[in-house]
Amino acid sequence: MAAADRSRHTFEAMNTTIATAGLGASGRELAEAWFADAERNLSRFRPDSELSALNRSAGAAFRPSPPLRQVLLKAHRYHLETDGVFNPFLGAVLSGYGYAESFERLADRPAAPYRPRRAETGVGTAPPVSMTLADLEAPDGGVSLSPGVAIDLGGIAKGWSAARLAARLQAEGVPTGAVDAGGDMALWGAPPNGWEIGIAHPYDAEADLVALRLPFAAGIATSSAAKRRWRDAGGRELHHLLDPSTLTPARSDLLQATVFAPDATAAEVYAKCLLILGSRKGIPWLKRKRPDCAYIAVGRDLSVLADPAVSACVIEGRVSYATLE
Repeated sequence: MAAADRSRHTFEAMNTTIATAGLGASGRELAEAWFADAERNLSRFRPDSELSALNRSAGAAFRPSPPLRQVLLKAHRYHLETDGVFNPFLGAVLSGYGYAESFERLADRPAAPYRPRRAETGVGTAPPVSMTLADLEAPDGGVSLSPGVAIDLGGIAKGWSAARLAARLQAEGVPTGAVDAGGDMALWGAPPNGWEIGIAHPYDAEADLVALRLPFAAGIATSSAAKRRWRDAGGRELHHLLDPSTLTPARSDLLQATVFAPDATAAEVYAKCLLILGSRKGIPWLKRKRPDCAYIAVGRDLSVLADPAVSACVIEGRVSYATLE
């Protein structure tokens, strides 16, 4: 997805391309520094990051810095709110499948066939963390991981970083702007002609399936099972979006899901959940859980199902408008 704007600025951070629009020179500098700090705190792939230090702490008390604490608190709340569909405790499982380093290094290194162990997730055994909302809300509260468990903050870290940067820029007097962290977008203010957004084609990064014009602020995120795919040594095709009920890559009828929410963090979480659950279960579930969210879902046959709430915003593309019950 991209927001059309002549002041568009791009840079690399957090293993993705970050784009901003509507910012002056100082805002661009702030964005680059902000995401560099976020990567140092929140990356699972940097051995020197704070999150990596937490993941190596197995069983020992760990007191996270304020940024890491805030993202862990968000992740824990969403884990509870989504009844575990969003699960940030599957880092060891992702590593077991071969996704132990950034994807550009992974593609040519097939992983050996792997079966996850429940001890790596806490699913069906003891809780994987000694971490309560009260612990994380306390400035000096500690976190303790069970042996073998690792936290993965990949998507939510990008959504949170975009949302927090957008809030800071607004507080500093930037009335209209956009931050796009690899598809996790925070839009605020209202350009004269609205925000023009493209829903990417799952198999063609240069093409869009749907184009929309949004006259309002929003958080937007897209999860795709077509990207970050690889094969293990046994030839099994894998991707990075795990179904926590099976501990395997999600196999729903959806190939891609985009969610529009009040902020980019919620959009990221619920886009992932919708893709994992699939259209028939996930769309009614989303509308019950978060009636303030809307969706555009792409099926494996590339059919597009759009929430009636965004129908008036579509300016190009063939979609069906329906809410499955």
